[in-house]
Amino acid sequence: MTKRIQWETPPLPVRDDAEDVGALMSLALDGLLDEADTDRLNALLAADAGWSAEWQNWQAMDVALRRTPAVEPPADLMAGVERKLVQLENRRRLQSGAVVGVVALLLWGSGLVGLLFLGALVLANQAVWLNQLIHSLALGWVWFSGMAQLVWSGVVNLVASPQALALGVCYGLMTAVLLGGWIRLLRKTTREREPVTV
Repeated sequence: MTKRIQWETPPLPVRDDAEDVGALMSLALDGLLDEADTDRLNALLAADAGWSAEWQNWQAMDVALRRTPAVEPPADLMAGVERKLVQLENRRRLQSGAVVGVVALLLWGSGLVGLLFLGALVLANQAVWLNQLIHSLALGWVWFSGMAQLVWSGVVNLVASPQALALGVCYGLMTAVLLGGWIRLLRKTTREREPVTV
């Protein structure tokens, strides 16, 4: 257990030069006073017993502080702090990842349970409606496949005729000419014009 030193500080007189005396004493302890300021401090201390007692307390405190051994941190302090910070960050990421994983599993599980419950409810209570739905889907598939087959046979027959081939070639040529003209027009209108000098 460390022994505490209590300094008895007599009440300081209220004077105009109180700030000056405190500043001078502080500078004197640091060894930063020149000869004129040292003489001024000595004159102020000699003129007032309160300041003289205060100066003795300051000197005793300075000696006690200088005798106190300096404590240096261990050499691997920064490496230890960085290691702890990395461990804390990894633990935080692991915890947040675990929370996200658990929430995702709960949402997925509740969605699956809800889907199964809805399916069971439909099968139990809506058997007639489900039968009509399956029947409508089957009819829709038959209609769609028949229409697809009809369209496919129409395209095959159209491509096989010489008139359709000629029409397709003419359409392709007309599209190429229009596209070429449009590109040429764009180039003309977007080309930078040279400034006209007057």
